Amino acid sequence: MAQKETSLSCLDGVRVLDLSQFEAGPSCTEALAWLGAEVVKIENPRSGDPGRTVLAEPGRDAFYFLIFNANKKSVTIDLKSAAGNQLVLDLARKADVFVENFAPGAVERLGLGYDVIGKINPGIRRGQPVRKQSGVRHDRAGDWRRHEHLRRAGWPAHQAGPHARRHRHGHAVVHFDPWGAL
Repeated sequence: MAQKETSLSCLDGVRVLDLSQFEAGPSCTEALAWLGAEVVKIENPRSGDPGRTVLAEPGRDAFYFLIFNANKKSVTIDLKSAAGNQLVLDLARKADVFVENFAPGAVERLGLGYDVIGKINPGIRRGQPVRKQSGVRHDRAGDWRRHEHLRRAGWPAHQAGPHARRHRHGHAVVHFDPWGAL
């Protein structure tokens, strides 16, 4: 018996510009892609997304990268060059959603902050998965203290800071809200 293919297309016509990396941003934009959005992932031309090499075999993309970036288009752009910056601004003009998870202040230093993107495309929605924006030490990327409650609850995958131990884990703990971008 032949199976019918069904695709989720509730976000057909939605364009997402994805400047995120590692887990939080790519998992959000991955969900948007599976729901039918056109997701264009921007990567560094010298090394690509850092997740490409996490536990990867030589010459192959890591499974870690593949599971969070399937069903996306990918392009390399040097965000620190004037030409690369202009390319991103041109893509943002036509996008519905702009997602990034750089360290605090980095996207603004690149000239791609929401103040700039919002001027060229007032209807664009911005997504910034998992980033502490205010309070004590808000300017530190990946501040381990915000995950202290997870460590105390027994989630060793999020141990960090002065008493960190390195180990692998089989699950991910991510704040995941693809609808927040819409």
